[in-house]
Amino acid sequence: MPENELKIELVKEEYLLAMDKDTEIKLLLKSALIDVSNDRLVYMKGIDASYNYEGYNTYSLEELDKEINR
Repeated sequence: MPENELKIELVKEEYLLAMDKDTEIKLLLKSALIDVSNDRLVYMKGIDASYNYEGYNTYSLEELDKEINR
């Protein structure tokens, strides 16, 4: 078997293994996810967490929402 065919076969095997792991990961995540994805507060807290992770924490969406809805 030529070297390039061997590489293609290895890539194919790695891809198939990754697909199996992807399914396992999806099952694990699905069991850990909450079912209130349409909840505005949960959505805003997710955005806040993302911004805090990046170092942006000047404002809180929850505080801004309270200020807007006074």
